[in-house]
Amino acid sequence: MALGSSSLQEVPIVIETVLALRPRSVVDLGMGSGKYGYLLREQHDIADVLFGRDDWRLRLVGVEAYADYVNDIERLVYDEVVTDDAVGFLHAGTEHFDVALALDILEHFEPETGAQFLRLALETARFVVVSTPRGFYTQDGHVNHLETHRSWWPARALKRLATDLGASVAISQNRYATLAVFAANDEPRIVTKHRAELVSMLRTVLVPELFWYRLKRGTGPTIPL
Repeated sequence: MALGSSSLQEVPIVIETVLALRPRSVVDLGMGSGKYGYLLREQHDIADVLFGRDDWRLRLVGVEAYADYVNDIERLVYDEVVTDDAVGFLHAGTEHFDVALALDILEHFEPETGAQFLRLALETARFVVVSTPRGFYTQDGHVNHLETHRSWWPARALKRLATDLGASVAISQNRYATLAVFAANDEPRIVTKHRAELVSMLRTVLVPELFWYRLKRGTGPTIPL
């Protein structure tokens, strides 16, 4: 059985953006393989040498409608795993979160249901982080019918949806995906490092590596060059 997944290009931006929001609780709606849960747990807790489950500071809840995707390893990383469809979970409204992840899920809804989903997510979380493919493709014929793509959400549609919901939105795009952060009562932002990466590329081209690090007194033991 193939597991529905997503591209890796937006992973660093998603993780940096979520961490910058300093959440104490995150719900991962449609968690799939749970890779964002692993990375958030590592970067939020384990990176601070909080190895024991009792020491973790981030409450992390995963929601997945397709039960066959859920394995023991996800249950080790997430504090709680709920086997339910995301809309049903949000309708229940049993808990409020700092951040809701809606990563590569919006395109699996019909447009009207997608708008309802985002409205419910904004009622459930202070910030909603969305990623969705930059272009439309059907992705049908999957053993899990929930993997079928049923809508397309270009930046213009996401901005209009935010207006309709009375929310603010920040949007960034790369070659493969559109990333958006929605907030009803806060100013959303996306953490990108495009400028820093450009400066680093220019430095690599214009300044010899050894000269740069000797200038910064940052060299260390190495083989003779």
